Amino acid sequence: MAALPRGRPLCRGYRALRLLRRGHALDVYDAWSEERGCRCIAKAVRSDLLRDRETRLSLFLEARLLLRLSHPHLVRAYELVRGPRPTLVLETLTGATLSRLISDHPRGLPARDVMFLGLHLASALGYLHATGYLHLDVKPSNVVSQAGTAKLIDLSLADRIGRRLPGVGTPGYMSPEQIEGRPLTAATDVWGLGCVLYDAARGTPAFPDAAQKRPARTRAGPLSSYRRFPAAAAAIIDACLHPDPAARPTLNDLAETLRAVV
Repeated sequence: MAALPRGRPLCRGYRALRLLRRGHALDVYDAWSEERGCRCIAKAVRSDLLRDRETRLSLFLEARLLLRLSHPHLVRAYELVRGPRPTLVLETLTGATLSRLISDHPRGLPARDVMFLGLHLASALGYLHATGYLHLDVKPSNVVSQAGTAKLIDLSLADRIGRRLPGVGTPGYMSPEQIEGRPLTAATDVWGLGCVLYDAARGTPAFPDAAQKRPARTRAGPLSSYRRFPAAAAAIIDACLHPDPAARPTLNDLAETLRAVV
């Protein structure tokens, strides 16, 4: 029998095996659960920010959401360890991120894969919206493909429908209303999903000037002009990227169109 991973103590019942990413507020670890006897992902407040109330509340909100949600296309949370170092424990997803898959397919993923990706993510986002929350950070690095199933991760920016400070999100994937601080609705996540599907279909971002902070008034080039892609699917992905939120399709419209094409 193989020896159990050693690691170093992280919080009650968990050992840190490897630091995966250091963010501006959180450290993300490959960790070992002593109770479950398996690997997991641990998002812990950085040790230098333990007294920062906003950081703690943000992690608690993400934990509260994930611990009460259960969906095949959302990452699963195991538990929240509140102290002394607040840590959110998540399942380990062994697949590749969508950003990695896109980099491996510079001319775009197969059309059928893109459409199934859209169906999976539309389902997850619709479920999240039914709770009154938006994801607000839908992008390729927040999608993991595991055994043919897309999983949406990282609800650290999730918030209720309504107005929010401008510029909160990831440049290149923020909707015009996010950039400008206008009211946010389900259409905001439709924009993010449209960006993800466009990237996956074409192999390059819809809005490559990711560093720009000004309102996104320019339109992405029609998807059909870059590659052969089912016309109805290309048209509705393009429509997701309309600057006017009211002109974007709903998640149900998107799913019905993709399902019909598939």
